[in-house]
Amino acid sequence: AVLLNYIKEKDTNGLFGQRYDKEGKSLGNQFQINTETKGIRSLFSVAIDNENNFVVSWRNELSPPNSELMAQQFNKNCEKIGNELNILPSMKFGSTLTATSNLEYFIVSWSAEGGIYIRKFNKKENALNPIENIISNATSPKIGIDKGNNYYILSNYDLWSFAGGGYNDFYLQKYTISSSKRDELKVNVLDKDSSIKPNVTRKISQKLLINSKGMATVSWLSLDHNGWNIWLRIFDENMKPLGNEFKVNSIPQNTPQEFAVTINDSGNIIVVWTSKQGENYS
Repeated sequence: AVLLNYIKEKDTNGLFGQRYDKEGKSLGNQFQINTETKGIRSLFSVAIDNENNFVVSWRNELSPPNSELMAQQFNKNCEKIGNELNILPSMKFGSTLTATSNLEYFIVSWSAEGGIYIRKFNKKENALNPIENIISNATSPKIGIDKGNNYYILSNYDLWSFAGGGYNDFYLQKYTISSSKRDELKVNVLDKDSSIKPNVTRKISQKLLINSKGMATVSWLSLDHNGWNIWLRIFDENMKPLGNEFKVNSIPQNTPQEFAVTINDSGNIIVVWTSKQGENYS
């Protein structure tokens, strides 16, 4: 597969990308993502469909605290499809921009005052649908879509208890393309295990991956009494959990580690992460 996996902000006027093959070799030259040069670009996200067409979304930071959300489609040869799209013309506060794409739609999601929002683009009709406030009182969305046009949102709920202090839970919701909710469940279920205690501190760096068959993985970092660990939970195409979450790494870390997850259409999963022992990283 050919993926776009390198985007950088070269200066205040440009957001750039580079195409790579599956062996990490660059294909072609660096190319510019944005057309409009006003503002400073941040919070970018890349979503790729099964034919290697992709969409890049980003935030344009204008005069503080004002900003806007933009998107641009590309074909597999990194040529622009249509014009730059203004997903959200004006926002004052917001974070966690994420996007997903299949052959028929791409969807951009973000969190702002009032919860989690989405906006869909119908590729066949070349139409940008209205903004939807899909989930209230939640933050930090991650989004995915399957080939049946069901989309999934992983959301974060901040909670409080006198016993544990501040903590948070992750919920996974499944929707039809018309935004009718089909399923919802809590992802982290081992919070009551006193030997693990993943909810007494923050669970962070959550990731959601959906393969083309609708199989999902949710992963995150959590702190227990030994240190930071990577956790993973797997769901089948009907969003049925395949067991509880499980700890991926065997050596806890004193600080949060970088990690990445991938899943193919057969359901095989690869997790990679950094590990520090003493002064050495691996």
